[in-house]
Amino acid sequence: MDIASDYVDYARGGRFKDLPSKVVDYAKILILDTLGVIIAGSSAKGIGTFADLLKDWGGKPESSIFIYGDKVPAAKPLGERKVSALIKALRNLETVSDVSQLVDYLR
Repeated sequence: MDIASDYVDYARGGRFKDLPSKVVDYAKILILDTLGVIIAGSSAKGIGTFADLLKDWGGKPESSIFIYGDKVPAAKPLGERKVSALIKALRNLETVSDVSQLVDYLR
C-alpha cells in the first residue's frame, strides 16, 4: 500500500456524522466566505466581458458560470502562451485595473 491508497481508504470509510463539529463549523465559514467573494467579484469591472468571452467560445455546456447562469465547456484550451500571460497578469494584479485587458488578449 502507498499513502494515496491509505487516504482513499480513509475517505471511503468516513461519514459526515463522524466529523468533529468544529471541522463542520469551519467548513461552513469557508464555504460562505467563498460564496461572498464570488458574489462580490462578479460585479468587478471586466468580469461580465470575460463571461461573455467564455460564452462566445461556445462548446459543450458542462460547467455553470456562477452568478451569470450560463453553461460553458468545463475546460477550454487557451494555448500555452495565453495561459502564461494570464498567470503573469494574475500574479501582478495591482497592475491589472480591468479584467477586460486580459479578455482582449485572450480573444
